[in-house]
Amino acid sequence: MKRYAFFPGCLIPARHPAMEFAIRSTLPKLGIEIVDLDGASCCPDPIYFKSKDKLSWLTVAARNLTLAEDLGLDVFTNCSGCTATLSETYHLLQDEELRDRVNRRLARIDREYRGTSRVRHIATLVRDEVGYDAVRESVERPLEGLKVAIHYGCHLLKPSRIMQVDNP
Repeated sequence: MKRYAFFPGCLIPARHPAMEFAIRSTLPKLGIEIVDLDGASCCPDPIYFKSKDKLSWLTVAARNLTLAEDLGLDVFTNCSGCTATLSETYHLLQDEELRDRVNRRLARIDREYRGTSRVRHIATLVRDEVGYDAVRESVERPLEGLKVAIHYGCHLLKPSRIMQVDNP
């Protein structure tokens, strides 16, 4: 079974607990072991927080990623905003100077960002790690005649040079 750290963010557990329940019930049946990120905070928000103080935004996001690094796991989230924040942080902190600035801040709380945990959205995780055929085969109650589509949120696609998601 493949193991991934689960970053539910702040919105999903508070406003959409049924979504979190569905994930926790479904992914293990598809061969994904969910490992909770104890101590995680808000991602933080990819729009407002970032526009106000980008270095603090990066530091908070990097702190969350260090929790997955401590476990030696990649991260998945079901919130497109969280995916955008954590993915962009991973990308931006490949810059050594910026990573050093963030790590100086993280050192105050005895943390260090290393950049070893990749970030996935649940849609791409299921697509790439499980596969559509395995999902089809796992269906217990087919919803014949019902047309279903995913709403993954616009943040999953932007910025495209970082997210690199096409037709999830």
